[in-house]
Amino acid sequence: MLNYLLISLMISVAAIYPSIPPKRKPTAIRLVYDHTTLRIQNRKFTLGIEATMRDSSVRRTRNLGGKLRYKDFEFHVEGGTFRTGKIMIDPDKLTGDIKVIAQSKRYPKVTTWLSIPINVELAIIEGDTEIKARAPGDGFRPKLIAVFDNGEQLPIDNQTLKYQRYHIEVNGGVFKNGRIQIDPDYRNIEGHQVELNVFARAAPGVALTLPVILDYVKDYHFIYHTMDGSDGFGGSDGSGSGRNGTDGSNGRNGSDGHDAAEIHVYVSQPSDSIIAADLLKVEVISGAKKAYYLINAQGGNLEIYNRGGDGGDGGDGGDGGDGADGEDGKIKTIKEWTSDTTFVEKEIRLEGHDGGHGGDGGDGGDGGDGGRGGDVFIYHVAGAELYLDRIVVYNQGGDGGNGGDGGDEGDGAKGGSGNPNGKNGNNGDDGQDGQSGHDGVNGEVFYSIWEGKDHHMRYD
Repeated sequence: MLNYLLISLMISVAAIYPSIPPKRKPTAIRLVYDHTTLRIQNRKFTLGIEATMRDSSVRRTRNLGGKLRYKDFEFHVEGGTFRTGKIMIDPDKLTGDIKVIAQSKRYPKVTTWLSIPINVELAIIEGDTEIKARAPGDGFRPKLIAVFDNGEQLPIDNQTLKYQRYHIEVNGGVFKNGRIQIDPDYRNIEGHQVELNVFARAAPGVALTLPVILDYVKDYHFIYHTMDGSDGFGGSDGSGSGRNGTDGSNGRNGSDGHDAAEIHVYVSQPSDSIIAADLLKVEVISGAKKAYYLINAQGGNLEIYNRGGDGGDGGDGGDGGDGADGEDGKIKTIKEWTSDTTFVEKEIRLEGHDGGHGGDGGDGGDGGDGGRGGDVFIYHVAGAELYLDRIVVYNQGGDGGNGGDGGDEGDGAKGGSGNPNGKNGNNGDDGQDGQSGHDGVNGEVFYSIWEGKDHHMRYD
């Protein structure tokens, strides 16, 4: 009876107190992170846990110097992902907070949450940008640095910080792959200035404006591409299928290079208060092709290429075909009489056939003549003649094409065996090399005074 009462009492106490927490049960947990670590899209930062136990002791995760295990907790992250003590921020998370919820797996009521702010730019500054050339068509790579609200500075170079994090535009050029390419036409550039503007998408109002004043010191090139002549086709090789090899056919002649077109150049001297140098304003016209230049007379120049087209090379002559070997003499049975009534049959070989002659090689085709260099007409305002040496013209005639090589001789064939043996065939003759074409005549350069208003008004 006494035992029954003791057992009943124990069951009643257990019903009232179903679980007595152990001393090591956590009563609260806290999320801990380094406030100085940069937290931006596509970056990781470390997150630790401090757990206060029932006996008031504090346990910490390994990154905080303790032995508390991450696997004893479940994590939910808004704006990122959690793995092994680190949070990776989502690539599209530019601003706002990362919300983290942590919960003990064994004691689900022990939970906590924390909002962790994303860092943003305070400023964008220029680094040590090296600009070697400041003229239309040139380019340079600006050095840009982002300053964040935690004090950290990082380069904007598409590796450390992606260009997509910023809105980048260039007045007077384009920005591509970290490089500013200045517009090749000076007419699209206002005030001789190219301007780079960089805006932080995560921090409206944070921007950098980088102006670059051009100096137009450059070696410009205007190239008129004149068509070259076509090369002649090579001759066909002779055949060796017959007794004698056939001759190789002649190579075709190369066609003449085309004559270069006329080029008209208009030179004026605009007045300018920004560039402290004498400028030449140059317009170059050749047919439908036009180009526009501003040239600093103290260091810049323009080279105009208007060469005639090169003549095409002559085609090589075809090789002569080899002769066919002569057939061996046939075997003939004859009777050799040993007496008036008896004979012995005996085999003899008849005369061998002669070997075939080799065919002649075909002649090489002649090279085409070079085209004439194009004339260049330079119209300039009065006073600009002082700087016309900054415009250099190359208008030589095109080179004559090379003559084609003559084809190789065909080999004579071996005579057939016999009694007597056949004669060996003769080798053919090599083809003659083609003649090279003549170089084209050089073009001329003409200078005239121009009023500076209408292209159709020219004055000698």
